[in-house]
Amino acid sequence: MKTEPKSAEPRAVVLIVDDTPTNLEVLQQTLSDDGFKVLVAIDGEGALEQAEYTQPDLILLDVMMPELDGFETCRRLKASSETRDIPVIFMTALSETVDKVRGFELGAVDYITKPFQQKEVSVRVATHVTLRKLQQQLQRANEWLDERVIERTVDLAETNARLRTEIRTREQAQAQLEATNAALSRFVPREFLRLLSRDSVIDVGLGDFVERDATIMFAGIRGFGRRSEVTRPERRLSFLNNYLQRIAPIIREHAGFIDRYTGDAFMALFPESAHDAVAAADAIHREVVRFNSEQTGATEPMTIGVGLHHGSVLLAVIGESERLESAVISEIVDCAALLERLTKRFLVDTLASEPMLRTLPETDLHNSRAIGTVRFANATEPMTVYELFSSNSKSQRDLKHKTRKIFEDALESYNSSALEDARRGLEEVLNKNPGDLVAQRLLRRTRHFIGHGVPAGWSGVYEIPRL
Repeated sequence: MKTEPKSAEPRAVVLIVDDTPTNLEVLQQTLSDDGFKVLVAIDGEGALEQAEYTQPDLILLDVMMPELDGFETCRRLKASSETRDIPVIFMTALSETVDKVRGFELGAVDYITKPFQQKEVSVRVATHVTLRKLQQQLQRANEWLDERVIERTVDLAETNARLRTEIRTREQAQAQLEATNAALSRFVPREFLRLLSRDSVIDVGLGDFVERDATIMFAGIRGFGRRSEVTRPERRLSFLNNYLQRIAPIIREHAGFIDRYTGDAFMALFPESAHDAVAAADAIHREVVRFNSEQTGATEPMTIGVGLHHGSVLLAVIGESERLESAVISEIVDCAALLERLTKRFLVDTLASEPMLRTLPETDLHNSRAIGTVRFANATEPMTVYELFSSNSKSQRDLKHKTRKIFEDALESYNSSALEDARRGLEEVLNKNPGDLVAQRLLRRTRHFIGHGVPAGWSGVYEIPRL
């Protein structure tokens, strides 16, 4: 099949501002392949000069740069009459809402989160270039219409004909804007809109919210940073997108939806049932096993950790009039993210909080056991955390069922500083199930405290700092 030749006329001019050569290379290649003319700057001062001289259609602006950072660069762009109307998309690894709000207050139209997903970059750039051109088209059309009305008032028939033409032009522009809105709706989960009782992203308004109980899931790839250090950016993106394309449908099949991606991890919301989240976690672990079996040339199999927490959440629309964003606001979001991180410390696939366990049916509790006590930052009371081992092999599940009472008694002895009792219990667990990684880890700590003593005031509680 013959491919269409690229047009000699670029779709638009995009200025990329980033002090990291690798990012510039990937973005320049992606946007050039999409038909854009690409200009680059490596710092804020260079960006200001190029923007004023070349008048690009769009600026991709890195936030974290030495000397003149992205926020200050954006402020200066918007302060100049020559550059204030050029749309700015921030590029950043920052995920805090306050950082995003600051960018929008300075006049940015969108954010792209690092590490980049090339498809997302292409769609967001194309969308905002289209919006920019439509705005310019409408402005020119309005100016033209004003001139014609003044000049042709003597010929009412001709003026009316031209007015009808302009009305059709505006209707076409409106149709294009609505089509663009439909494309943008892919970045706001449909389930989120339904929970807000909205039919379309067009109907969403600043300050819309609903409060309800829900289960939050955080799932992250272990060792993704090490993998990233030895692979090219495009291969990292391909690997990550292939993985997410297989995992996201599982979330939807279990009545949940992904609220946001954070590089190698994602956050999902299950508004109906905590059981849905447990079933989804098990299905994800099984899919990862299949995913690993299909990979070639990988240095090590991919593993993931899943953290689950349940409680009250506020689903809201935040931002300002020119740029809105959906958000899940609750302390349980940070707790779920911390539980995902703790899966690496406790050597488990899925870690659930005590409030989560209280909402589960008996069938899910059958494949759980208490494995430790933690206290999150600013929390007054500690909380027991539980391993959900339903995704383990059948042999491991059977052995953990048989040794659960012995293990939990040993854990209670450990928490009360009865270390010899804890040691004997854990050794009995491992005698029956040598592959129990949680028991192995706890036995090592117990022996260490027997040999070196426990800290003053120690109660077996893990103090967990904020993210």
